[in-house]
Amino acid sequence: MFQAIVDGDTTQSSSAKRVRKSVDVTVKFAGICADLKEKSDVLKDTPMLACITGGYNIKERLRCINELKGFGAACYVIEGFHTNGESATNLLWEDVEPVLTETLVSLPENLPRAFHGPITPIVLLKLVSKGIDIFDATFPWLVAERGGALVFPNSLSKENVPVTETLPSVKAPAVVATDQKVAKFADDNSSDEAVDRVYEINLKDKMHNLHHYINFFKSIQQAIKDNELQALQSKLDLFVSSRRN
Repeated sequence: MFQAIVDGDTTQSSSAKRVRKSVDVTVKFAGICADLKEKSDVLKDTPMLACITGGYNIKERLRCINELKGFGAACYVIEGFHTNGESATNLLWEDVEPVLTETLVSLPENLPRAFHGPITPIVLLKLVSKGIDIFDATFPWLVAERGGALVFPNSLSKENVPVTETLPSVKAPAVVATDQKVAKFADDNSSDEAVDRVYEINLKDKMHNLHHYINFFKSIQQAIKDNELQALQSKLDLFVSSRRN
């Protein structure tokens, strides 16, 4: 499979003009890629992933979906909510959820949906509950790059023990949560974006986190089969609350 090129670097603060441009350019790229696919003996039978952009503007997202009809997409990638890196880890679900819900309702139910970026495990589980099927492994990579090891509960097993280590490299909250929004924590090594490191412990050297993360996805698959996704979500919520307290 391959993904059509996308202009998805938009956030909640992006202007209406910037959001419109992201849709226009994304649709243009998708058309070019679909045309190349049709004319290529190598790619003609290869599934193409089309990207849905539009930032936090529901009207623009619906326009993007409508414009992409006819390109024969095998999967839709939900883009445009963040600019990757730490901006993805700072997504607030209450901002994403209404836009995402309207977007997903307008997509074909029989095609998979993907969401890229190093989003936090709590947001990831909420995306799963909304019908997102495919994610990438950039979150464990990002944690390893900043010298962290994942310790959040990655299953419903009762073998998990409480983590008593203090939060790694974290100063006092830079923003106080007064309206149920997640407080952003400042990282000692970054002056650009606040970093929330509640899901990890700190290490002096990099560590491989893919094993922990892959087991998390195995647990998600099993929880869906057993109708226990909410139980997994509750366990993770409790872990995050205890770490912040």
